[in-house]
Amino acid sequence: MDWTTAAIATDVGNFNLKGWVPNLAFLNACRTGSAAGELGPVAGAFLGAGAWATIAMQGNIKGRAAGLLAGVFYRELGNGATLELALSVARGEVARQFGEKEAAYPALSVRCQPAAVLPVFSKPDPRHKTCPYLKKLSVFVNQKVPRREVYQNLWPWSGNARVNFILIRGRSGFGKTVLSTCLLQLSASLGHHVRYIQVSRVPLDFVRILDAIWGVSDPPNLARISPLFEPLPLQPQAELRELIDKSKDTLALYSKFRQALAEVSRNRPITIVLDEFERKLDEGSFWTMWEHLITNLSLPELDKVTLVLVLSEDDCTYYKLDEKLRDHLELVVPKHDVPLNEMGQSEVLDLLDRYLSYRSPYFDAGLRQNIRLLKGLANIDPPLAINKLELKAVELARALNTTLP
Repeated sequence: MDWTTAAIATDVGNFNLKGWVPNLAFLNACRTGSAAGELGPVAGAFLGAGAWATIAMQGNIKGRAAGLLAGVFYRELGNGATLELALSVARGEVARQFGEKEAAYPALSVRCQPAAVLPVFSKPDPRHKTCPYLKKLSVFVNQKVPRREVYQNLWPWSGNARVNFILIRGRSGFGKTVLSTCLLQLSASLGHHVRYIQVSRVPLDFVRILDAIWGVSDPPNLARISPLFEPLPLQPQAELRELIDKSKDTLALYSKFRQALAEVSRNRPITIVLDEFERKLDEGSFWTMWEHLITNLSLPELDKVTLVLVLSEDDCTYYKLDEKLRDHLELVVPKHDVPLNEMGQSEVLDLLDRYLSYRSPYFDAGLRQNIRLLKGLANIDPPLAINKLELKAVELARALNTTLP
């Protein structure tokens, strides 16, 4: 039966997209941009559902050509090219390897200025490749919805308002640090100042936490590892430095700190992640920071400052987070709560299946199907910590009597 225009519009409409409408729908499949008989263009359905732009095929594009097109297109976007330039470069490479006919199939349709569809990304900093905190995104496929929720705060779509305070919470091993550092990587690509603070690294109080955020006393070798550790460009440095070192006036200290954040973020946004508390910041200092910094993030002058708080469930219990916010309404602030939930057994096995396929392209498909039969043998119990993925994959491979390369 033909997939009619009306059926296509229904199938990709807002209801089936669950309220999420992409800025760009890259429909890298045959004839997604053309209509024939009763068959309507899929691209038109996405545009009708609210997508700002589509890239779709006007003919039957070869699979290898489609793969090349996508690879070059996303590479160019990641290197800072605009939408139309990235597509032009990708088309040129397809023409060189497969001919002009294949290169003519991709068609760009927009409902706004092309420059407004996607942000222009900065060229990746080579230091990111050696930064131990930037984990592989491929192991985070099991948390797609939380990742989308976090990203849209920096890069809002579908009319969503930007929220500049994000709370990521969940039990140990659910991928909170992976998610927060992926967010910082996106922030850096969007041209933000970025700061990653591992709170448990040093004992902190309500003054030293400001010191850590600014990075004025970070060991210089950390900045060589990654831009995540580069101190913020403080102006005027001396005045705030003196307050951090000597002042006991909480109101004056935090007021000056907020003013300094506003000054730095005026021309370039700031994204800050506070992670791995491990209860090293005492409860009083935590709520002092909350009252005098976090509750002020909604002020117009701090509109370009994003703070991401990463808390384990143990931290939430230690700081009495839910109880405190319930009893003190003045501390309730606009925030985006992103809970990371436990993976089910089938999700763990799916994740391991993908990982095994990634590690060994020649892994036998029949053996991969046996993964579903190995629940007891491989002893794979959720939740699966991200950093234990490789260990579990090796266990699974041994259970299947094979060897990973």
